[in-house]
Amino acid sequence: MRVGGSTQNSAVYYPNQTVGIIAPFGSPASDQPSKSMLGPAWFESFQQFPKGTPYIYGLNFFNAVNETLFNVGNGLAQCVLEASVAYKALGHSLYAYEIGNEVDGWPGGSRRPSDWTIQSYVTQWNQYATAISQRLTGVDAMRLFQGAAFEAPRRIGNKTYWNIENAYLDGMRSNKAKTLSDHEYMGANCHYTGIGPTIETSLFNRTNMLSRVWYHDYLGNATAKSGISYVLGETNSISCQGAFNISDVMASAVWAVDYVMYLSSLKVSRVHFHMGTRYRYSPWQPIFYNDTEAHVKPLYYGNLFNAEVFAGGRKQTEVLVNGTNFGAYAVYSSGTLESIVAVNLNMWNSTSDTSKRPYTALKLPRGWANAKVSRLTNPGVDIADNITISGQYVNPKGEIVGKKSYGKAFDETVREIKGDRVIAIGTFGQVGAEILKTPTSASNQWRIWDDEAGATTAFTDQYVIGNGRIGAMFSGGQTSESININENSFWSGSFIDRINPDAQPTVKQVQQLVQQGNFSEAEELGKLGYTGTPMSTRNYDTLGTLGLTQTFPDGNVTNYERWIDIQEAVGGTYFSVGGITYQREYIASNPDDIIAINLKASQPGSLNFNIRLDRGAWDVVGLNRHVQYSTAVNGDSVAWTSYRKKDPPNAVLSDLAAISKSYNKIRTAHVSDYQAIAGRMSLDLGTSTPEQKSQTTPHRMANIAVDAFDPELASLYFQLGRFLLISSSRPSSNRALPPNLQGLWNNVADPPWGGKYTININLQMNYWPSLTTGLADLISPLNNLLKTMHSRGTKVAKEMYGCSGTVTHHNTDLWGDSAPQDNYAPATFWPMGATWMITHVIEHYRFTGDREFLRDMFPTLKANVEFALDFLTEYNGYMVANPSVSPENTYIIPNSNGKTASISLGTTIDNQLLWEVFGFIPEAQAALGIRDDKFAKRAAKMRAKLPGLRINQYGGIAEWVHDYEEPPPSTRVGFVFPSTPFFILDLARNIMTLTGVKSILIWLYTAQELQANSLSCSNDGGPCGWPRAWTVAMSGRMFLPEIAHERLVTQMSDCSWNKTMLNQGDVAPFQIDGNFGTPAGIVESFIQSHEYIKTRAHNRADLEAAYTGELDKVTLIRLLPSVPAAWAANGGGSFKGMIARGGFKVDASWDSNGQLKTATIVSELGNSAYVTLGQSPIGSSEGLGIKVSGHGSGVFVNLKGKKGTKFAVTAA
Repeated sequence: MRVGGSTQNSAVYYPNQTVGIIAPFGSPASDQPSKSMLGPAWFESFQQFPKGTPYIYGLNFFNAVNETLFNVGNGLAQCVLEASVAYKALGHSLYAYEIGNEVDGWPGGSRRPSDWTIQSYVTQWNQYATAISQRLTGVDAMRLFQGAAFEAPRRIGNKTYWNIENAYLDGMRSNKAKTLSDHEYMGANCHYTGIGPTIETSLFNRTNMLSRVWYHDYLGNATAKSGISYVLGETNSISCQGAFNISDVMASAVWAVDYVMYLSSLKVSRVHFHMGTRYRYSPWQPIFYNDTEAHVKPLYYGNLFNAEVFAGGRKQTEVLVNGTNFGAYAVYSSGTLESIVAVNLNMWNSTSDTSKRPYTALKLPRGWANAKVSRLTNPGVDIADNITISGQYVNPKGEIVGKKSYGKAFDETVREIKGDRVIAIGTFGQVGAEILKTPTSASNQWRIWDDEAGATTAFTDQYVIGNGRIGAMFSGGQTSESININENSFWSGSFIDRINPDAQPTVKQVQQLVQQGNFSEAEELGKLGYTGTPMSTRNYDTLGTLGLTQTFPDGNVTNYERWIDIQEAVGGTYFSVGGITYQREYIASNPDDIIAINLKASQPGSLNFNIRLDRGAWDVVGLNRHVQYSTAVNGDSVAWTSYRKKDPPNAVLSDLAAISKSYNKIRTAHVSDYQAIAGRMSLDLGTSTPEQKSQTTPHRMANIAVDAFDPELASLYFQLGRFLLISSSRPSSNRALPPNLQGLWNNVADPPWGGKYTININLQMNYWPSLTTGLADLISPLNNLLKTMHSRGTKVAKEMYGCSGTVTHHNTDLWGDSAPQDNYAPATFWPMGATWMITHVIEHYRFTGDREFLRDMFPTLKANVEFALDFLTEYNGYMVANPSVSPENTYIIPNSNGKTASISLGTTIDNQLLWEVFGFIPEAQAALGIRDDKFAKRAAKMRAKLPGLRINQYGGIAEWVHDYEEPPPSTRVGFVFPSTPFFILDLARNIMTLTGVKSILIWLYTAQELQANSLSCSNDGGPCGWPRAWTVAMSGRMFLPEIAHERLVTQMSDCSWNKTMLNQGDVAPFQIDGNFGTPAGIVESFIQSHEYIKTRAHNRADLEAAYTGELDKVTLIRLLPSVPAAWAANGGGSFKGMIARGGFKVDASWDSNGQLKTATIVSELGNSAYVTLGQSPIGSSEGLGIKVSGHGSGVFVNLKGKKGTKFAVTAA
């Protein structure tokens, strides 16, 4: 019970007063006393309530005005005095103090000056709370308080608004506040003029109710992250003590049920209904007043109905129907569906024609034919009498009178849920049976499977499914299962403009400091004026958990299997209990855009289950997110947010209503759609042993080793990456989103690194397998984001740097937020994120030759170049990016006693990115027929002034413009960008720089070996996830096959979860880039097409390498350049459908020695190319000879043909 409220604003404790309370009223019609004078006997009244009732005790939040008014002297001392007396009198029944009420949040009101701010409020509140804590306990910080008590919130997002989020941010911390409270009413009855509230516009207007509680859902989630519960500390129908014929009639009872039910589904921990002796909205009148005896009012019946539904506590509520005039709710107890509550808010009153009373028929789930129905009803909405709950009523003494009489459902239908009525129905569900086949997963090469259920731990135990927009994670639990549900536009809020207002002058000062070598000073200045405000973009959020519980006969679980089939994109669980076999299947269908779960049992009547959605804690700022599910034999889940739909609730309901297919038809369409994409490419690394094949996936993952290779498991790992990309990146519209750090899967409100789009390698690597493994048409979600970044980044370029074009730093979100992320020098000060991302446009065109795609993306490409042309500054005769970093790496500042820094200029990765992007401009203009010589020449001129590659003092490629003493290269290898994914090196001429790259890879490999043998080593040889995937790719690219093999095996054995094969991040439980980068890296050992040959060569012996920016060139296709021995030793191998630049599809096979057997190259665009076998440098006449049927033989053979031409290649 909250004691105080409005009256605590005028309450004063007098220790010598002999009576309990003196409360004079200004007039007989007044609702509240003008002053409440309390004496020691006041606390005796608390004994009238049941023992153990917890109390929130309101204290007067004094200021200069009421200190004088009440003649109390020091208001703080007076407040502490009353708190001490209450503490002693109430003992353990004291739950919390509440200091002040709504008027203390009104600047310019009767209690506070016009310049009163929320910060002023929090400062004084903390002063009072500290003084009380010290007086009572001798400790400054005690969680004894319910903070805030503000009036109904109407604004969020601005730090000056009076709401509990801002109070917390301003210092009302959890070491004092155990709960935080705002208030709410459905309308006002204070000093309005004109037409006041009506039942139709207030209580029976669900749009009005939903628009108000939205704020409380947001604020509840804002405080939940801090471990503080959110309380709706004061509420009722109409503010200012209620309105006649609204708050005191049946309408208030019906509204109260709907209101409390909806609030119980949100992050609101408690609801306090405001009441007082003379108040119109009180649920009862406790004494004789205004010529009427004590009696119960209609609101009491609404509260009594709610008490019956929630009896026993620990209930969970889910919204089933959220209509304009109708609401329905599922109420669960410990995950089991216990009752359904339906509220009809269609108007009906006693003067209406009863034959036209509105009603709604409610169709119940299967198995609810014998449901009991409890009804709250009376003759009309504007009547205060003759109210009953299941035939019972409450007499003036507060006693429940009459025998309880439940209604019944008929044919699983409750008919005539009439206007102004409420019903509750309780039962359980039961459904069908089928003949089930044993899954025999051990005989299916393309299944990740286990013979025991996984835990509910995401990623380590749970398999994933997705359709490009929505996804799920399941563990295959038997009696119960928690299925995490995701929708990829479900982020923590709307766009934030985070550009630091001091950025532009700060950039200029930082540039000068970096040029002067004052790196530490530059970083410190940048942390103040360069970083975003706030520092972080939005983070990816979790939609919720679908809880599935099943009831089984007595007996132990036997014959258990669970799996995810990579060939069909279908998950499953199979087991037997008590002689009955059960199976569940899980799919995320792209054609039908739903997640479907199919439940089966081998005997009729054996399926007994409940399913519910727990949305958990949300952090919503301006993003309307709605999810709903429907269950029959199948559980179909649909979710939308306002990112894609203007009206998400109706979109969900519309989609669910449109689902008329059987599960089998949904499944068939899903598998056909998936296989049409996944089946484009295959890889065979050989045959595993019978012993390996018989083991579960966790056992095989635990046993794979460099010298104990499991080729079919490695092929499965390869295809898992493609499965994940198909599941998380599907073209649909310009609102389709790419996979983030975790794809589209997430089980927490704030995942590692925010689950964002990190663009200093991670998002780039997500799409590495798209072009080489036949998934190029899945790239449009990435293009959508690049366009969004282009738009947002234009403003950032102008306001931060004073530049044209567009810029994005090392992170972004679904809104394309382009401002700097975090305050972490090795990453934050990097303006080349969009520049790296735009290279995917270059590569996509090189593989597909799609001119329309290039035309569409050219403005974004050009804007990136425009920014660089304006941004680069002169340094030692070069043009360099300043400030910048070598992403997430540091160096030792010269003459600094070991002090490190990251901020720099002219870093190798920046120089090579810009060399590539500048150089592609003439190629793009030629392809599109664009004549803009001025722009092309400007880019070429700037390109010529970029620093080139060089070898550092360690023998590797230099990472910075100067040779700094530096930590050994480990996780960060972006400075070898010229080798992979691009190739700016010439095998014939750049022996020194090639050796530099190789030295890094060999060092990484040997460092790992040293560590494996417990020898000292300062580096871990490249940690898990994307760094190891990158070394797989670089090792293949640089012809180091055994390092590629070791990197693949350790990526699987050391860096992926045994049960799911999902890749571990460096510190995160899952980071998807490693699963994407590894298959792309494997391709580099089998086929390479990053090199070009000039078309002007006179003969094969005169072949010359060509590079970006040259127009007369053709692709060189390398077959089997770097096949590790283990990838051939188990019967040879083959691949089909790998893609080479220039639009060539390649099939090849090799023997157990890794030697080419046959290859077929198909020209899908009609371009020319050269083909070679192995590692011969361009122009060399020495190497492995090949024969191309009808086209000649040699070390390099020219392929010329029309679109569709097939070239058959064999070893000469």
